[in-house]
Amino acid sequence: MWAQGAEGGTGRVNFSVQRREVDGVPVVSAVGELDGGSVELLAGELELALDALPPAIIVDLAGVTFIDSTGVRAVTRKQDSLVSLETRLYVVAPADRIREVFVLTGTADGVPLHRSLDEALVAAAQVPIMQATAVVRVPAHGLAGPADAVAVPPNRQSGA
Repeated sequence: MWAQGAEGGTGRVNFSVQRREVDGVPVVSAVGELDGGSVELLAGELELALDALPPAIIVDLAGVTFIDSTGVRAVTRKQDSLVSLETRLYVVAPADRIREVFVLTGTADGVPLHRSLDEALVAAAQVPIMQATAVVRVPAHGLAGPADAVAVPPNRQSGA
């Protein structure tokens, strides 16, 4: 699925995002200039990709020709929110000029940068897939019914 956004001064669309799955891993690929005028499009596609709570997600910036601090912030902000979901984020940034922006903003250490999609897929394949475990919470007033059974990943269970 491709989504297009911000038009340049010549009337051409200068940013697009594709969301797809590769080897079972959601991949959100951006093409064009990732800046204040286009970050919302990327953020929206990332949110849609996260609906299934995957163990890993890849943001592919191989087609990005320009990124500013708002673009970097959109990716790193997403990284921060993924920690609570226990989803790992991998960023494909083969171009030195794109990688340099992550380094200059001090965010390269917190976000794994990869030179290719294949490299990121190998890293993402190392993430264990969490199996949902049925947990029955018994209400204080009596027996649990079907509505009280929920699927919770093992590392997200609370002492009930």
